[in-house]
Amino acid sequence: MVASEDSISIHLDPLPVLVGAGECVVRAGWIHSKECQPHHKLLVSEQGVFHIVVDEEPISLQPGQYAIVPSGSLWEGTSPACEGDRFWWIIFDESGAKTLHSEVRLPIVGSLEDPEAAKRVFERLLWRIHQKSGSQLGLQLGVAEVIWELGRQASGRKKEQSAGNKGHMLAQEIILHLRAYLAEPMDVRRVAADCGLHPEYMRKVFKEATGRTLQQYVRWLRMEQAKRLLERGELRISEIAPQVGYEDAGYFSKMFHKETGVWPSEFRFHQIVTQNPDGEFYPFVDRPDPLTHKPRRD
Repeated sequence: MVASEDSISIHLDPLPVLVGAGECVVRAGWIHSKECQPHHKLLVSEQGVFHIVVDEEPISLQPGQYAIVPSGSLWEGTSPACEGDRFWWIIFDESGAKTLHSEVRLPIVGSLEDPEAAKRVFERLLWRIHQKSGSQLGLQLGVAEVIWELGRQASGRKKEQSAGNKGHMLAQEIILHLRAYLAEPMDVRRVAADCGLHPEYMRKVFKEATGRTLQQYVRWLRMEQAKRLLERGELRISEIAPQVGYEDAGYFSKMFHKETGVWPSEFRFHQIVTQNPDGEFYPFVDRPDPLTHKPRRD
């Protein structure tokens, strides 16, 4: 997250990590105590005015407005709330190296064009949390969808918005849905239907915004996810392959080698040995072949 005086850039690739989320109906006289925010926090007022100070900057959140409190900020409430005032919140973190075409820029404090639409997206996230059956990826996607929705509404308020910016925002939505289907065969029509776009128009907009075709970007996403799983050293290559959309582990290894120039086992061995110089290996890390001194393939 990169903050300027009045706006914040939030990266959605890698996906943000959910720390917590919820709704709050407050009692009369309630006031938020002072704290140093360890994670990024999104606050959205539904009813009532919430007066807070973030790093000595006063903020008055009106109904239908949001504020983003960056990690490391010192903040607190300054005026007691009224009985029945309501707000919802999400606490999240960014993780990993940032990538191109993954950024949503938001005002630090902003007004929602359609608060109900934003709330519906938030409620989908809460549903995933309460079901306790959603994957970590599903929860991360839920956070990203809320952030994207705020960005869409903020972008929609700019009358001078260029076609390029619109295409960039559409590309962000497409990427979220591509991630949701990462372990499945690429289906352009399904992604297009989820985004409410014609498949050919979606291809065109995505290529103009990112410089890559959908197939190229999906392959890149799969390889980046494979790298993360390989670095953990907890799964066999045959178990990683289906998680990134390849039923055939041999074909996955060939594609990984084509994209990165090394075999998956070589990549994993190098990463974990680098991170564990004392020789503490994970269960499925291949030891070097005693004859070739190279990591064995899975």
